[in-house]
Amino acid sequence: MKINFENRKIADNCTFIAYCLIIVISFLGILAIADGLFRWDILSPGIEKVAYLIMFSSVIIIFSAFLISLMVNMNIMSQSMEDISKHLNQKEDDTDD
Repeated sequence: MKINFENRKIADNCTFIAYCLIIVISFLGILAIADGLFRWDILSPGIEKVAYLIMFSSVIIIFSAFLISLMVNMNIMSQSMEDISKHLNQKEDDTDD
């Protein structure tokens, strides 16, 4: 059974998700550092735990999106190299005639 995926669309979506989460984690990270340095107590302790959960979850999702994008791009590269090899072999066969 062969499952067909739109490789480029998957890679683009993973990259987009990673970009969005990097922006979120950067914003939350800056707030966390400022909160710790200046003792502003911006967030209540309960909400602060949720913010840390979102930050760490974002890191895991970013890493997963990176791995998926890497695997998909390697698949695209191998398919492209296979197509190039077939094309070159066809040219060699045509010139041998």
